[in-house]
Amino acid sequence: MAANAYIKLKRCLGKQDALIELQEIALRELDWQASQRPDPDDYLQEVCGRNGIKVDVLDAEGATLDISRLRVLLAIGALESYMHDLNVESQKLGVGPLFQVGVTMDDILQQFRSKMASSQSDNLAQLLVRYYLAVRNEAAHPFDSNQHLGQVRAAADAIRSSDLGELLAKQYGVDNLPDRSTELTFEYYIVCSRACKNYALALWEKLPHISDRMLEIVASGKFARLAQNPSRRRAAWVSYIRTEFRLDADDALAIVERVLKL
Repeated sequence: MAANAYIKLKRCLGKQDALIELQEIALRELDWQASQRPDPDDYLQEVCGRNGIKVDVLDAEGATLDISRLRVLLAIGALESYMHDLNVESQKLGVGPLFQVGVTMDDILQQFRSKMASSQSDNLAQLLVRYYLAVRNEAAHPFDSNQHLGQVRAAADAIRSSDLGELLAKQYGVDNLPDRSTELTFEYYIVCSRACKNYALALWEKLPHISDRMLEIVASGKFARLAQNPSRRRAAWVSYIRTEFRLDADDALAIVERVLKL
């Protein structure tokens, strides 16, 4: 019952986030240093030469754009691996496959769409993942970008046309999403990483063998003796959920709040 696939995903995204944050600091520092020189391009060529990096054509703006899109590829790739790990876990538990091997990520998201529509927070995470999947598809197919560009805009419009704008700002710290992957910044990668983690945990909670176990736990009357002390009861449940599913404190608290309604 342990959330092994989710734990693996969170660890992977955590490492990626840390590396990308360091990369972003280095890029901003390099950009600042270049801006202080009379000819920024000459300075960048100088830096490349000093570090033994040979480049024929140096397009700093284009490189920054490519880096922003590659970051999304990494996050969505991690989520895709999670989905397949989750599928394997379910089969090991005798539940059977959640989806057929070989289907596309878009098909997998579509399959679980109704499950993720049960709350505004989960629905927003789903819409964000679909948006970043469209960005990934556009970035991965540079010679067929027009088709995928329309998909990115449609995914952004789906969020804009919903009533989730306030929740987007509250949970993810952005008011809107770009219509083009060329407008993504570091801040939008952070949104992507967070949305992947939120989607993964919410989906795991909703799998039948997990949700059934949650109901069993609630029905057991555990910690009923603490009913008159809500804070202690809540803390006891968080500790129990952490042990039962091997989650960290933040994720255990999220389950206690969302699933157990405590």
